[in-house]
Amino acid sequence: MTRLQCLIGDFDRRQTSSFPGAPVAEPDPAATNGRMLDSVEDMLATRCASLDQPQQQPAAESRRSAPRPTPRVLCIDDDPEYIHALQVRLESRGIAVLRATTGLDGFCSAVGEPADAILLDYQLPNGYGDFVLEQLKVNPATKGIPVIVISGSKDRALEYTLVNGGAVRFMHKPLDFEELMSELRKHLAV
Repeated sequence: MTRLQCLIGDFDRRQTSSFPGAPVAEPDPAATNGRMLDSVEDMLATRCASLDQPQQQPAAESRRSAPRPTPRVLCIDDDPEYIHALQVRLESRGIAVLRATTGLDGFCSAVGEPADAILLDYQLPNGYGDFVLEQLKVNPATKGIPVIVISGSKDRALEYTLVNGGAVRFMHKPLDFEELMSELRKHLAV
């Protein structure tokens, strides 16, 4: 039994008996889970509602033009040297780079810290590119993010499959950086 389950169980026992020393029935796990789910849903609804509220700005601030945010690209590749080289070149063009070295880490980064575009290698530990792409495209938080697949594979069927699976472009390694920048300009304010 985990610490959380112990705490919930103790909470339920305290709630079901108002007489000290009286025998207490074991808590109903379904009811406990239902209460926990309700409280989590209430917490999320409260947080989401506050995000949906328009923020009031003073008139002087609203007249000033807001600084343009730095575009962010998530690079998911298992070769740290390749990611570093790409990061140096992209950052020199004003693009912030987030890094992940496995398919699972890349998916979690994309959901937790959404980027403006994703560069996805095909052959990755913990999730091949096609699986990661599929998960990105079915997740509401990431389905609108453009994904560019970059692979050393020359397999035309793979390219066709990934582009039909939601990738905006399939590019081959070694990468032509100017071609990549041209593709990123279509999707980012660079």
